[in-house]
Amino acid sequence: GEASERFIEDRLRILRVFRFASRKQSERSKNTIDAIMRDKRLRNVSPIDDVSQERIVEEFVKAVDWSAEHENMKALNFYLELLQKYDMFEEMFPELDINIDNINTFNLKVIFALLFRDNNIENLRSKLRKYKFPNILADTACFLLRLRDELTNLNKIPALYKEKVRFHVDNETINEFGNLYDLDKKYLEAFVKFQPRIDANELMKLGYKGPQIGAEVKRREIEEFK
Repeated sequence: GEASERFIEDRLRILRVFRFASRKQSERSKNTIDAIMRDKRLRNVSPIDDVSQERIVEEFVKAVDWSAEHENMKALNFYLELLQKYDMFEEMFPELDINIDNINTFNLKVIFALLFRDNNIENLRSKLRKYKFPNILADTACFLLRLRDELTNLNKIPALYKEKVRFHVDNETINEFGNLYDLDKKYLEAFVKFQPRIDANELMKLGYKGPQIGAEVKRREIEEFK
């Protein structure tokens, strides 16, 4: 049928155009592209026509999952290039800077970290939650970017380790991100192996009290990491 009419019925179909086109890296019909260029809004249309952010994220994840299932990196990169070419990222994730360079992985957590690498980390987590990203994806992406910035700062290692445990970030994901981002291999290997064994109760027996305990735990963890 007429593309613009189909889009009016369900504006998520605009995104599906790119997902299905990426499977065979196929050309889109002029009729379809013209309809998208005339009006590609996913939101600010009307309360009943706006596409929910949950559906937008779900659509993106489906595209990545299909590429991963078929081990088709060309399809994934073609998909990302299409979204960028037609300015769809601004519709999908407003206010976020997008970088599609060197995304050579099917790991969704790593993809999101790389995709949003140019954003201020302090604001990124709240924006990802605003745009309805699952907490595990938002938290892991922010952790990986913080790891990028703080890996070689020994004073930050204890806090980074606690975030790793808190967000259940596996070593495979850390290694994959580190290799794609070309992080310092010596520090990366040490961090992946790092498992601090400092016992606060033992420090208390040695006479440490209150804030002294936390400070001594951190000092010993840094020494352990060295």
